[in-house]
Amino acid sequence: MPDRVQRALDAGSGSGEYARLMLLPRAGKVVALDTDHNCLRRLASRLSWYQYNRCQLTVGSVAKILARNGEFDLVLCTEVLEHCQDDEAVVAELARVLAPGGILIISVPVPPAPIDDPAHVREGYRFEELCAMLERHGMRCRQHRFCMFGLSRAAIRAAAGFNRWVRVPLPLMMLCHLERWLQAIGVV
Repeated sequence: MPDRVQRALDAGSGSGEYARLMLLPRAGKVVALDTDHNCLRRLASRLSWYQYNRCQLTVGSVAKILARNGEFDLVLCTEVLEHCQDDEAVVAELARVLAPGGILIISVPVPPAPIDDPAHVREGYRFEELCAMLERHGMRCRQHRFCMFGLSRAAIRAAAGFNRWVRVPLPLMMLCHLERWLQAIGVV
C-alpha cells in the first residue's frame, strides 16, 4: 500500500476498521461506503475530530457508487464481493471509480469455505477466477497473498459452533494474523 494517497474508497466498509486504521493515516480524504447506516454510525463514533473531517460516511451500494469516474487513487474492497449477486457489475463499478494507475486492494474468501455463510452468494473465488474478472474490466493482478490457512479455518469452524451456544464473538483476526506471520517465517 502506498504511503500517501489523495482520495481512498473503502467499498463495503462495514464498521470501518480498515478506513480508520489503514486508510485515514495514509489518505487526504477517505470515503467509507456501506449499505448499513448502523455500521457507519459505529465508525463515526470511533473517529477523532481530525479523522471525522477527512472521512465521508456514505450509505450506498458498491454496485452503484455515487462518485465520478477515476475519483479514487486507492480502492479497498475486503470480504465484500462474495456477498454481491452481480459481482461483475461490482468489479466494473470499482474499475470505473479507480483513477488510471490507481490501486485496488481486494480480498475474497478462497474455496472451500470453512463454514457455510448464508450471507454469501458464493463461497469465494479461486485466484485465477478473480484475476480473469479484474482483467475483463481493465485491471490486472500485480500481487497476491493468501492469509487464511488450516489453523485459521479450523478456528472459524470452532467459533461458528461456539457462537451457536454463546453470542460472544471471538477475536479470530488475531489468530489469522498470527498464522500469517508463522507462515511467513516458515513455521506452518
